[in-house]
Amino acid sequence: MFQYAAGRALAVNSATDFKLDISEFEGYGLHQGFELGNVFSCPISIADQKSIKSILGWQEPKFIRRTLSRKSFSIFRKRSLIFEPNFNYWNGLEQNAGNAYLTGYWQSQRYFETIENLVRQDFTFKLPLSNENKILASRIQEVNSVSIHIRRGDYIHNPSANAVHGICTLDYYSKAISIFLKEVDAPQFFIFSDDIDWVRLNLEVPGSPTFIGHNVGKNSFVDMQLMSLCKHNIIANSSFSWWGAWLNPNPHKVVIAPSQWFKSLINTEDLIPLAWRRI
Repeated sequence: MFQYAAGRALAVNSATDFKLDISEFEGYGLHQGFELGNVFSCPISIADQKSIKSILGWQEPKFIRRTLSRKSFSIFRKRSLIFEPNFNYWNGLEQNAGNAYLTGYWQSQRYFETIENLVRQDFTFKLPLSNENKILASRIQEVNSVSIHIRRGDYIHNPSANAVHGICTLDYYSKAISIFLKEVDAPQFFIFSDDIDWVRLNLEVPGSPTFIGHNVGKNSFVDMQLMSLCKHNIIANSSFSWWGAWLNPNPHKVVIAPSQWFKSLINTEDLIPLAWRRI
């Protein structure tokens, strides 16, 4: 979603076509693969090899791009082949007018803040809710709802994901819950997780919390949709709950995010919007 939004903004601001290269999803084993067109109302145009070659020429083959991704080979890159230089916002992207091929995560709303309304329109959920989720959505909208997202899954069981991300601690969630108990009138907590049984046993949530763990497999995205309907959000170190909170249209929302996003000390100051709180 970050990649889509950044590319969409660059295309709109450059008055050029926007296409997605989804070839990396071939054989992709995590989650549900490429789902943007299935879940959202965004226009999807897929880039084929011919269109990529028209921009990159001899640098189109993947093995050549992998080689050129190394900083030591950057001098040989065509101007149209752009690699994200670091995790923080890079204003050099806006200076690359015309056709380009982007590689990176581009995880900052600063890349697409000029077209925020268009991105929100593109990321409109297009599938009808099931009866169970309709009931939940109605409850969420009737109260001072606070979503809590606890991501475990691959963050626990996938060694690569665990090495990069780790997981948010129970202490983080307890502190975030305490803030809402002090600052929000009668907060009602809705807990989302891919390991909801573990959460029931380990996380103490006051009142009568609602635990949501039934949206699995191809319906996993519905958790993001329901989180976006909550008045406020407590997010995990996960882009899934980041977008659930960002898509929340409440102008008075309180969003709490973890101060440490990765296990390593990567600077993430541009990842979290200034209006959100980090603890």
